[in-house]
Amino acid sequence: MTSASLAPTGTPVGGVGAWAGPRERAVRRFGFRFILGVFLVAILASYAVPLWFQLQGDRLLVVTSGSMEPEIAAGDAVVIRPVANAAQLRPGQMITFMPVGTNQLITHRIESLATVARRDADDAVILDRYGQPILDAYVKGDANAVVDPNLTPASQVRGIVREIRPGLGWFLWWAHSPFGRLVLFAPPLLMLLTAELLSRLPAGRAAWSRRRAAAADSVESPRLERDHALV
Repeated sequence: MTSASLAPTGTPVGGVGAWAGPRERAVRRFGFRFILGVFLVAILASYAVPLWFQLQGDRLLVVTSGSMEPEIAAGDAVVIRPVANAAQLRPGQMITFMPVGTNQLITHRIESLATVARRDADDAVILDRYGQPILDAYVKGDANAVVDPNLTPASQVRGIVREIRPGLGWFLWWAHSPFGRLVLFAPPLLMLLTAELLSRLPAGRAAWSRRRAAAADSVESPRLERDHALV
């Protein structure tokens, strides 16, 4: 005959943390969900914030230099509204533009506006069909007390600054950097993978125990039958 010992009522069998009480398990679940939620909120914010301004017709840019301090500091974010034509520009406005010959955006205040006659490759003034010079709008910016040395075509202006969001730029720059993406995405993925593995561990052990018990019963049954036959 076989004998078996019964586990105390309510005692879980197998698995990681099997002997933890309901309160410990609840605290563990809350901590897991809270930490996972913090990462998810940070990831969503890093993508949702720029998208939100884009849907409003604006653009969010990160300031990387302190040329406009203290009004705009490095690490701030500026919200710019694209410029449809040069008539929207006024002295005193803060604009974001790309100087000719560079691929870097600069945010400065408009110090003055000017119109310059368009010229061809031979430096001759280009005339319209009425014989009048074709004039192009230019802006001269300043970084606080320092005036920009060159005029910038108004066509190089990318937008007028509408809002300044202090400190937001550092977070967005970090979140979209390779290191920031690794920090934001790796921990929650590892947490979810670990949780999935742990959730399968008790079930696997229980199935293994059932198979072992079934195998033991199949071995014991013939002996029991023989014992009964001898009686």
